[in-house]
Parts: sequence; C-alpha cells; structure tokens
Amino acid sequence: MKFNIFETKLGLYQNEDKDFHEQITKETEAYEKKEGRVISNIGGFQSQDIKIEGVFERFIEQLILPNFKAYLQDDYLFTKAELRLDNMWANINYQYSTNIQHCHPHTDFAFVYYCRCEENSGNLVLNHPNPTQGYVEFFSRCWGNKPSPANTILYSLPQEEGRLVFFPANLMHSVEQNLNEKPRISIAGNLSVIVLDQ
Repeated sequence: MKFNIFETKLGLYQNEDKDFHEQITKETEAYEKKEGRVISNIGGFQSQDIKIEGVFERFIEQLILPNFKAYLQDDYLFTKAELRLDNMWANINYQYSTNIQHCHPHTDFAFVYYCRCEENSGNLVLNHPNPTQGYVEFFSRCWGNKPSPANTILYSLPQEEGRLVFFPANLMHSVEQNLNEKPRISIAGNLSVIVLDQ
C-alpha cells in the first residue's frame, strides 16, 4: 500500500473574459510610470503596492477571491473563514530580467496573474518544500522525460495570458529570465486566511 503524507497544492484558473483581461492589463501597465522598488526583481520593474480601486477592485472581488475560495475548498479544512488580500503589485520583466528565488513571509498564500507573456519570457519555477531535498543525490539527478512529484526538486510552470496561479506563500520560487524582446507583465500578491470560530 502507498499513500501521500505531504502534498503541495497549486491552483490554476483562467480568466475567460478577454475584455476584462485587457482592462486589467492596461491598468497594470500604467504602474510602470510610477515609483518602483527592488525586492526579488533583477533588471525588471516592480511597482509599489497597487491601490485597490476601479478595475483592481473588480479584479479582487470577481477574480481573485472567488477562485481563491475554490482553491482552498477541498484540501484546506475549515468551515468559516475570512479571505483577505494583504497586498499586490505589478511586475514588468524586460528582456533578460528575472526574479531571484524567494518566498513571501508574513502571509498564508501567494498568487500571480499573467497579463502579458510571450514565448520564452520565463516560467514560474517552484522549489520542493523540503529545502534539504536537493542534497540527496537521488533527487538531484536529472530524470529525463519521466518527472513525477516523488522524484523532482523543481517544478517549472509555463506562463499563459489570463492565467491565475495560487500557491502556499512559504514555497520558495523564482521566475526564469525573460528571453523575449517584449516585456512579461504580471500581478503578484499575498492572501491570508483568517479562520473564524466554528
């Protein structure tokens, strides 16, 4: 008999409303003209926290929170909880820019929404949650075309415009270098779950 004892759940959802997607993208691109910051970004632009108003208010209420609830539904056991956006920001990765390995402390879950992404503009790379996994020779080898959750230490998730991804905030991750001439544009953020009295 075999069974899993530890699992990491990713949530992938797609925004099928093309007009809404373009509105989100246009408002995100506008943040490039504002003051930026450097945290995990190397060579790209990261905005200060986005103000939740207008299109971004709809983005949270109609896209982020309902899908976040769906992501939590089956695997994270609680009956009553407040789902809260902590903050979010714009990422604009120009050619050859990247985001180094990092995690998101002081929050529960992270998300990324892809506004613009061309071919070879860099995948999201997620690390095995056990930081010592790579020190074991068996797991540090290349397993060719037969990777599985049991034998890999990295997972590369291709980007797709309109895709929304949720993952635990303590999961180490990075973004590959953008090798396309056009910028990759995304929104990233943090979410908390406040469990209420049962």
